[in-house]
Amino acid sequence: MENSSFAVVDIETTGLSRHRDRITEFSGVILRWNDSSKRYDTLNELSTLINPGIRIPAFITHLTGITNNMVKDAPAFGDVASDIREFVGDNVFVAHNATFDYNFLDFNFKDNGMDELLNDALCTCKLSRRLVPCLSSYKLGSVCNHFSIENRQAHRAMGDVLATRDVFNELYKYMKMRNIESIKDALKFQKSKIVRS
Repeated sequence: MENSSFAVVDIETTGLSRHRDRITEFSGVILRWNDSSKRYDTLNELSTLINPGIRIPAFITHLTGITNNMVKDAPAFGDVASDIREFVGDNVFVAHNATFDYNFLDFNFKDNGMDELLNDALCTCKLSRRLVPCLSSYKLGSVCNHFSIENRQAHRAMGDVLATRDVFNELYKYMKMRNIESIKDALKFQKSKIVRS
């Protein structure tokens, strides 16, 4: 895994349906292993508000702090889709509840005439459930609390990305102890049966 690079990604949206709802914010960081720090460090980052073309519901604004006024002059997804796609590249896709972010982005890429995503994807929520099977909740905030990680801007894309990056680094220590040393091993492990201690 230390020879691989990772795109840690988070999106904010107007709701949960990739068919009806739209993206309001994208953030990501590219990680590579640093032998000196013995952790995955940030090589590059990308963050942008996105005009969803529909009104942001009040409860979403309450959750994320993203208002209709904030996105009115932001680019539409189609205007930044190629930049986001190039940023993600062929890196391993990492997110907390990765299926949501991956499928939402994949749908929007295809909706803009781009090829489907084919990246390997690791989910820090699935990994946490298997590596730290003692928690009562596996929301990002709960996993951060377990590892004493501060998320300075929860429910904003970059705040959640940086928190997920730090969670991923902590989980990697657990993976190494279990001799999970390749992406193939990690992908298989995140689908394995959860064993409660």
